[in-house]
Amino acid sequence: MNEFKVNCGPLVRRMADIEPESILWLWPGRIPRGKLTVLAGNPGLGKSFLTIDLAARVSRSMPWPDCRGSAPLGSAVLLSAEDDPADTIRPRLDAAGADVSRVYVVEGVQRTDDKGEYITGLELDRDLQHLESAIEEAGDCRLVVIDPISAYLGGVDSHRDAAVRSVLKPLADLAARHGVAVVMVAHLRKGDGEAVQRTMGSLGFVAAARSAWSFSEDREDKGRVLMTPIKLNLAARAKGLAYRMVPVGETAVLAWEPDELDMTAEEAIGRDQKARGEKGKAVRWLRGVLADGAVEAKELQEQAESDGYSWTTIVRAKKGAGVESVKSGFQGRSCWSLAPKNVTAA
Repeated sequence: MNEFKVNCGPLVRRMADIEPESILWLWPGRIPRGKLTVLAGNPGLGKSFLTIDLAARVSRSMPWPDCRGSAPLGSAVLLSAEDDPADTIRPRLDAAGADVSRVYVVEGVQRTDDKGEYITGLELDRDLQHLESAIEEAGDCRLVVIDPISAYLGGVDSHRDAAVRSVLKPLADLAARHGVAVVMVAHLRKGDGEAVQRTMGSLGFVAAARSAWSFSEDREDKGRVLMTPIKLNLAARAKGLAYRMVPVGETAVLAWEPDELDMTAEEAIGRDQKARGEKGKAVRWLRGVLADGAVEAKELQEQAESDGYSWTTIVRAKKGAGVESVKSGFQGRSCWSLAPKNVTAA
Protein backbone atom coordinates (compact mmCIF):
# COMPACT_ATOMS: atom_id res chain seq x y z
CA MET A 1 0.00 0.00 0.00
CA ASN A 2 1.41 3.36 -0.98
CA GLU A 3 1.79 5.98 1.69
CA PHE A 4 1.53 9.67 0.97
CA LYS A 5 3.05 12.25 3.24
CA VAL A 6 1.37 15.60 3.47
CA ASN A 7 3.58 18.46 4.55
CA CYS A 8 1.74 20.68 6.99
CA GLY A 9 2.99 23.80 8.64
CA PRO A 10 2.51 27.54 9.08
CA LEU A 11 2.63 29.96 6.20
CA VAL A 12 5.08 32.63 7.30
CA ARG A 13 6.07 35.82 5.50
CA ARG A 14 8.72 38.27 6.57
CA MET A 15 7.25 41.75 6.89
CA ALA A 16 10.20 43.16 4.98
CA ASP A 17 8.95 41.22 1.95
CA ILE A 18 5.46 42.73 2.14
CA GLU A 19 4.93 45.99 0.27
CA PRO A 20 2.82 48.47 2.27
CA GLU A 21 -0.48 49.52 0.69
CA SER A 22 -2.71 52.48 1.38
CA ILE A 23 -6.30 51.99 2.54
CA LEU A 24 -8.85 52.61 -0.21
CA TRP A 25 -11.84 54.59 0.99
CA LEU A 26 -15.39 54.92 -0.24
CA TRP A 27 -16.04 57.65 2.34
CA PRO A 28 -12.66 58.79 3.75
CA GLY A 29 -12.27 58.01 7.43
CA ARG A 30 -15.69 56.35 7.63
CA ILE A 31 -16.37 53.59 5.09
CA PRO A 32 -13.41 51.68 3.64
CA ARG A 33 -13.35 49.88 0.30
CA GLY A 34 -12.37 46.23 0.24
CA LYS A 35 -13.77 45.78 3.76
CA LEU A 36 -17.02 45.21 5.64
CA THR A 37 -18.94 48.04 7.33
CA VAL A 38 -21.90 47.71 9.72
CA LEU A 39 -24.67 50.30 10.14
CA ALA A 40 -26.57 49.40 13.31
CA GLY A 41 -29.65 51.05 14.76
CA ASN A 42 -33.32 50.70 15.56
CA PRO A 43 -35.90 50.77 12.72
CA GLY A 44 -37.14 54.15 11.52
CA LEU A 45 -33.87 56.06 11.83
CA GLY A 46 -33.10 56.29 8.11
CA LYS A 47 -30.38 53.65 7.74
CA SER A 48 -31.88 52.47 4.43
CA PHE A 49 -32.13 56.09 3.28
CA LEU A 50 -28.44 56.43 4.12
CA THR A 51 -27.54 53.46 1.90
CA ILE A 52 -29.46 55.15 -0.92
CA ASP A 53 -27.55 58.35 -0.18
CA LEU A 54 -24.28 56.41 -0.46
CA ALA A 55 -25.30 54.79 -3.77
CA ALA A 56 -26.38 58.13 -5.23
CA ARG A 57 -23.09 59.82 -4.32
CA VAL A 58 -21.06 56.95 -5.79
CA SER A 59 -23.11 56.94 -9.01
CA ARG A 60 -22.24 60.59 -9.72
CA SER A 61 -19.07 61.07 -7.63
CA MET A 62 -20.84 63.61 -5.41
CA PRO A 63 -19.07 65.30 -2.46
CA TRP A 64 -19.41 63.71 0.97
CA PRO A 65 -21.46 65.56 3.63
CA ASP A 66 -18.39 66.21 5.81
CA CYS A 67 -16.47 67.71 2.86
CA ARG A 68 -13.88 64.90 2.89
CA GLY A 69 -13.60 64.79 -0.86
CA SER A 70 -16.03 63.14 -3.26
CA ALA A 71 -17.22 59.58 -3.66
CA PRO A 72 -15.28 57.45 -6.16
CA LEU A 73 -17.30 57.25 -9.37
CA GLY A 74 -18.70 53.79 -9.98
CA SER A 75 -21.70 51.51 -9.70
CA ALA A 76 -23.57 50.17 -6.69
CA VAL A 77 -25.21 46.79 -6.12
CA LEU A 78 -28.14 46.72 -3.69
CA LEU A 79 -29.63 43.75 -1.84
CA SER A 80 -32.80 44.93 -0.13
CA ALA A 81 -35.12 42.44 1.52
CA GLU A 82 -37.59 44.99 2.90
CA ASP A 83 -38.04 47.65 0.19
CA ASP A 84 -39.73 47.26 -3.21
CA PRO A 85 -37.45 48.27 -6.11
CA ALA A 86 -40.22 50.04 -8.09
CA ASP A 87 -42.23 51.97 -5.51
CA THR A 88 -39.57 52.55 -2.86
CA ILE A 89 -35.95 52.17 -3.99
CA ARG A 90 -36.25 53.89 -7.39
CA PRO A 91 -38.12 56.96 -6.03
CA ARG A 92 -35.54 57.29 -3.25
CA LEU A 93 -32.67 57.10 -5.73
CA ASP A 94 -34.31 59.71 -7.97
CA ALA A 95 -34.88 62.04 -5.02
CA ALA A 96 -31.24 61.63 -3.97
CA GLY A 97 -30.06 62.56 -7.48
CA ALA A 98 -28.60 59.18 -8.39
CA ASP A 99 -27.53 58.10 -11.87
CA VAL A 100 -29.82 55.05 -11.82
CA SER A 101 -28.01 53.52 -14.80
CA ARG A 102 -25.17 52.78 -12.37
CA VAL A 103 -27.31 51.22 -9.61
CA TYR A 104 -28.27 47.54 -9.69
CA VAL A 105 -30.68 45.56 -7.50
CA VAL A 106 -30.27 41.83 -6.87
CA GLU A 107 -33.87 40.63 -6.66
CA GLY A 108 -33.14 36.92 -6.20
CA VAL A 109 -31.44 33.84 -7.53
CA GLN A 110 -32.85 31.67 -10.30
CA ARG A 111 -32.62 27.98 -9.48
CA THR A 112 -33.48 24.75 -11.26
CA ASP A 113 -34.44 21.34 -9.90
CA ASP A 114 -36.48 18.36 -11.06
CA LYS A 115 -39.64 20.47 -10.75
CA GLY A 116 -38.37 23.20 -13.05
CA GLU A 117 -37.09 26.74 -12.64
CA TYR A 118 -37.92 29.01 -9.73
CA ILE A 119 -36.57 32.11 -7.97
CA THR A 120 -35.51 32.40 -4.33
CA GLY A 121 -33.78 35.01 -2.24
CA LEU A 122 -29.99 35.18 -2.29
CA GLU A 123 -28.34 33.37 0.63
CA LEU A 124 -24.77 34.30 1.46
CA ASP A 125 -23.89 30.85 2.78
CA ARG A 126 -24.45 29.25 -0.63
CA ASP A 127 -24.87 32.03 -3.23
CA LEU A 128 -21.77 34.17 -2.85
CA GLN A 129 -20.75 33.37 -6.43
CA HIS A 130 -24.01 34.93 -7.64
CA LEU A 131 -23.29 38.13 -5.72
CA GLU A 132 -19.82 38.15 -7.26
CA SER A 133 -21.38 37.76 -10.71
CA ALA A 134 -23.63 40.76 -10.03
CA ILE A 135 -20.60 42.83 -9.01
CA GLU A 136 -18.78 41.84 -12.19
CA GLU A 137 -21.83 42.53 -14.35
CA ALA A 138 -22.25 46.00 -12.86
CA GLY A 139 -18.64 46.86 -13.74
CA ASP A 140 -16.54 49.42 -11.80
CA CYS A 141 -18.53 48.48 -8.68
CA ARG A 142 -17.61 50.53 -5.62
CA LEU A 143 -20.44 49.74 -3.20
CA VAL A 144 -22.48 46.70 -2.17
CA VAL A 145 -25.38 47.18 0.25
CA ILE A 146 -26.94 44.27 2.17
CA ASP A 147 -30.10 45.49 3.92
CA PRO A 148 -30.62 43.90 6.39
CA ILE A 149 -27.77 41.40 6.70
CA SER A 150 -29.99 39.07 8.77
CA ALA A 151 -32.26 38.45 5.75
CA TYR A 152 -29.40 37.02 3.65
CA LEU A 153 -27.83 34.51 6.02
CA GLY A 154 -29.76 31.50 4.75
CA GLY A 155 -29.56 28.66 7.26
CA VAL A 156 -26.83 30.29 9.34
CA ASP A 157 -27.57 30.86 13.04
CA SER A 158 -27.02 34.60 13.44
CA HIS A 159 -26.39 34.20 17.18
CA ARG A 160 -23.42 31.84 16.82
CA ASP A 161 -20.07 33.56 16.36
CA ALA A 162 -18.45 30.69 14.46
CA ALA A 163 -21.39 30.39 12.06
CA VAL A 164 -21.50 34.14 11.40
CA ARG A 165 -17.77 34.33 10.80
CA SER A 166 -17.96 31.40 8.39
CA VAL A 167 -20.22 33.54 6.18
CA LEU A 168 -18.58 36.92 6.68
CA LYS A 169 -15.00 35.78 6.05
CA PRO A 170 -15.74 34.78 2.40
CA LEU A 171 -17.77 37.98 2.02
CA ALA A 172 -14.79 40.02 3.28
CA ASP A 173 -12.53 38.17 0.84
CA LEU A 174 -14.93 39.06 -1.99
CA ALA A 175 -14.87 42.71 -0.94
CA ALA A 176 -11.07 42.68 -0.97
CA ARG A 177 -10.87 40.99 -4.39
CA HIS A 178 -13.07 43.58 -6.04
CA GLY A 179 -12.16 46.63 -3.95
CA VAL A 180 -15.79 47.26 -3.02
CA ALA A 181 -17.21 48.61 0.21
CA VAL A 182 -19.70 46.10 1.58
CA VAL A 183 -22.17 47.92 3.83
CA MET A 184 -24.35 45.70 6.03
CA VAL A 185 -27.43 47.09 7.77
CA ALA A 186 -28.24 45.58 11.17
CA HIS A 187 -30.77 46.22 13.91
CA LEU A 188 -30.08 46.69 17.61
CA ARG A 189 -31.23 44.47 20.43
CA LYS A 190 -33.69 46.00 22.86
CA GLY A 191 -32.45 46.98 26.28
CA ASP A 192 -29.36 48.66 27.60
CA GLY A 193 -25.69 47.86 27.17
CA GLU A 194 -22.62 48.81 25.17
CA ALA A 195 -23.11 49.59 21.49
CA VAL A 196 -20.80 46.80 20.33
CA GLN A 197 -22.86 44.29 22.33
CA ARG A 198 -26.27 45.48 21.17
CA THR A 199 -25.99 44.72 17.45
CA MET A 200 -28.65 42.13 16.62
CA GLY A 201 -27.31 38.59 16.54
CA SER A 202 -23.72 37.53 17.15
CA LEU A 203 -20.90 39.84 18.14
CA GLY A 204 -19.24 38.38 15.04
CA PHE A 205 -20.93 40.98 12.80
CA VAL A 206 -19.15 43.92 14.42
CA ALA A 207 -15.98 41.88 14.97
CA ALA A 208 -15.71 41.03 11.25
CA ALA A 209 -16.34 44.62 10.16
CA ARG A 210 -13.49 47.10 9.98
CA SER A 211 -15.95 49.97 10.44
CA ALA A 212 -19.17 50.04 12.45
CA TRP A 213 -21.59 52.90 13.08
CA SER A 214 -24.48 53.31 15.48
CA PHE A 215 -27.67 55.26 14.76
CA SER A 216 -29.76 56.73 17.56
CA GLU A 217 -32.41 59.40 17.89
CA ASP A 218 -31.44 62.63 19.59
CA ARG A 219 -33.88 62.63 22.50
CA GLU A 220 -33.34 66.35 22.97
CA ASP A 221 -34.16 67.23 19.36
CA LYS A 222 -36.99 65.26 17.77
CA GLY A 223 -36.26 64.09 14.22
CA ARG A 224 -32.49 64.48 14.57
CA VAL A 225 -30.51 61.24 14.09
CA LEU A 226 -27.00 60.76 15.44
CA MET A 227 -24.54 58.65 13.45
CA THR A 228 -21.73 57.80 15.87
CA PRO A 229 -18.73 55.42 15.66
CA ILE A 230 -18.79 52.00 17.33
CA LYS A 231 -15.41 50.99 15.90
CA LEU A 232 -13.02 51.97 13.13
CA ASN A 233 -9.81 49.94 12.95
CA LEU A 234 -8.27 51.62 9.93
CA ALA A 235 -7.99 55.30 10.86
CA ALA A 236 -7.80 57.71 13.73
CA ARG A 237 -10.96 58.05 15.78
CA ALA A 238 -13.71 59.32 13.55
CA LYS A 239 -16.26 61.83 14.69
CA GLY A 240 -20.00 61.45 14.37
CA LEU A 241 -22.48 63.24 12.16
CA ALA A 242 -26.15 64.13 12.40
CA TYR A 243 -28.94 64.29 9.86
CA ARG A 244 -32.68 64.63 9.42
CA MET A 245 -35.02 63.01 6.93
CA VAL A 246 -36.59 65.73 4.80
CA PRO A 247 -39.71 64.99 2.71
CA VAL A 248 -39.29 65.18 -1.07
CA GLY A 249 -42.50 64.40 -2.93
CA GLU A 250 -43.73 61.03 -1.72
CA THR A 251 -40.34 60.01 -0.33
CA ALA A 252 -37.49 61.68 1.59
CA VAL A 253 -33.78 62.46 1.49
CA LEU A 254 -31.18 62.97 4.18
CA ALA A 255 -30.29 66.51 5.15
CA TRP A 256 -26.86 66.39 6.80
CA GLU A 257 -25.61 68.87 9.35
CA PRO A 258 -22.27 70.45 8.37
CA ASP A 259 -20.58 70.13 11.77
CA GLU A 260 -19.13 66.88 13.11
CA LEU A 261 -20.10 65.46 16.50
CA ASP A 262 -17.35 64.76 19.02
CA MET A 263 -19.34 61.84 20.41
CA THR A 264 -18.94 58.06 20.41
CA ALA A 265 -21.73 55.51 20.08
CA GLU A 266 -21.36 54.76 23.80
CA GLU A 267 -21.95 58.41 24.66
CA ALA A 268 -24.93 58.70 22.30
CA ILE A 269 -26.52 55.51 23.64
CA GLY A 270 -25.77 56.65 27.19
CA ARG A 271 -27.68 59.86 26.50
CA ASP A 272 -30.53 57.82 25.07
CA GLN A 273 -30.64 55.48 28.06
CA LYS A 274 -30.51 58.42 30.46
CA ALA A 275 -33.35 60.14 28.59
CA ARG A 276 -35.47 56.98 28.72
CA GLY A 277 -34.74 56.67 32.44
CA GLU A 278 -35.77 60.28 33.05
CA LYS A 279 -38.90 59.77 30.97
CA GLY A 280 -39.85 56.70 33.04
CA LYS A 281 -39.50 58.68 36.25
CA ALA A 282 -41.57 61.50 34.76
CA VAL A 283 -44.31 59.04 33.79
CA ARG A 284 -44.53 57.77 37.36
CA TRP A 285 -44.49 61.33 38.73
CA LEU A 286 -47.31 62.40 36.41
CA ARG A 287 -49.51 59.46 37.34
CA GLY A 288 -48.95 60.13 41.01
CA VAL A 289 -49.74 63.86 40.80
CA LEU A 290 -52.87 63.29 38.69
CA ALA A 291 -54.15 60.30 40.65
CA ASP A 292 -56.58 62.49 42.61
CA GLY A 293 -57.92 64.39 39.61
CA ALA A 294 -57.19 66.99 36.94
CA VAL A 295 -54.58 69.70 37.49
CA GLU A 296 -54.28 72.95 35.57
CA ALA A 297 -51.31 72.82 33.18
CA LYS A 298 -49.71 75.99 34.53
CA GLU A 299 -49.90 74.70 38.09
CA LEU A 300 -48.56 71.32 36.96
CA GLN A 301 -45.58 72.97 35.29
CA GLU A 302 -44.73 74.91 38.44
CA GLN A 303 -44.98 71.75 40.55
CA ALA A 304 -42.85 69.77 38.09
CA GLU A 305 -40.07 72.36 38.10
CA SER A 306 -40.26 72.51 41.90
CA ASP A 307 -39.77 68.74 42.03
CA GLY A 308 -36.78 68.87 39.68
CA TYR A 309 -38.40 67.94 36.34
CA SER A 310 -38.09 70.04 33.21
CA TRP A 311 -41.36 70.83 31.50
CA THR A 312 -39.98 69.36 28.27
CA THR A 313 -39.47 66.00 29.99
CA ILE A 314 -42.99 66.09 31.42
CA VAL A 315 -44.51 66.85 28.01
CA ARG A 316 -42.60 63.90 26.50
CA ALA A 317 -43.90 61.64 29.28
CA LYS A 318 -47.50 62.70 28.75
CA LYS A 319 -48.45 60.01 26.24
CA GLY A 320 -46.67 57.24 28.12
CA ALA A 321 -48.46 58.21 31.31
CA GLY A 322 -51.86 58.02 29.62
CA VAL A 323 -52.61 61.69 30.18
CA GLU A 324 -55.06 63.80 28.20
CA SER A 325 -55.59 67.58 28.02
CA VAL A 326 -59.03 69.10 28.61
CA LYS A 327 -60.39 72.62 28.73
CA SER A 328 -61.96 73.64 32.01
CA GLY A 329 -63.82 76.71 33.30
CA PHE A 330 -65.18 79.85 31.67
CA GLN A 331 -61.78 80.89 30.30
CA GLY A 332 -61.05 77.43 28.99
CA ARG A 333 -57.91 76.84 31.02
CA SER A 334 -55.92 73.79 29.94
CA CYS A 335 -55.96 70.98 32.48
CA TRP A 336 -54.23 67.61 32.46
CA SER A 337 -55.90 64.46 33.73
CA LEU A 338 -55.45 60.71 33.50
CA ALA A 339 -57.47 59.11 30.75
CA PRO A 340 -60.37 57.10 32.30
CA LYS A 341 -58.76 53.72 31.54
CA ASN A 342 -55.60 54.79 33.47
CA VAL A 343 -57.24 56.11 36.61
CA THR A 344 -57.45 52.81 38.44
CA ALA A 345 -53.95 51.78 37.40
CA ALA A 346 -52.55 55.04 38.66
